Amino acid sequence: MDKVRIIGIDPGLRRCGWGVIESFGNRLSFVASGTITPRVDQELAVRLTALYRGLVDLINQFQPDEAAVEETFVSAGARSALQLGQARGVALMTPASLGLPVGEYAASCVGRERMYEYFSQSAGTKVSILRLNYACELRYGVLVDLARQIHAGEPIDLTMGAVNVIWQGDANAMTLQSLAHASSPPFVVNIAGPEMLSVRRVCQ
Repeated sequence: MDKVRIIGIDPGLRRCGWGVIESFGNRLSFVASGTITPRVDQELAVRLTALYRGLVDLINQFQPDEAAVEETFVSAGARSALQLGQARGVALMTPASLGLPVGEYAASCVGRERMYEYFSQSAGTKVSILRLNYACELRYGVLVDLARQIHAGEPIDLTMGAVNVIWQGDANAMTLQSLAHASSPPFVVNIAGPEMLSVRRVCQ
């Protein structure tokens, strides 16, 4: 089993947080962390460029295998939301342009997982953590959404060119099977379907 080095990015135009960890099986180890702080008195394009160059330097320095970008939640005005969205675009595009797989994660999911890990290790409670993006069945899921759009004659957005599909019944079976592997520290498994499906081919 090889170590996997991951750079996590918390997008921001004033302060962009970053952290690098290494994953080996179920164990995580800290490598480094910090912030990128573009100057607030500069034009937006210059600040975005500074963010891009800072991320490129970090990726070249730490040589991660993957990148994880946090999903953002905005309660401020439209201008702040737009600027944050532009910063997030840079955070997504930069590692992808350097050939890294990029995942997007909600802060609430990450926090919940860390909570389970902490109490499992501190109290010795056996835990299984399952990471499942989504599942499908005949009532819901990406395949149902695509079928409804086709039936309604609506255009299909091909921005996301491929999807991974797993049936809800299979996901449920894996969930039950994971209970036998619960451990402290937690047993962690990523649940996914057997293949990536082309959105265009599925719709055709």
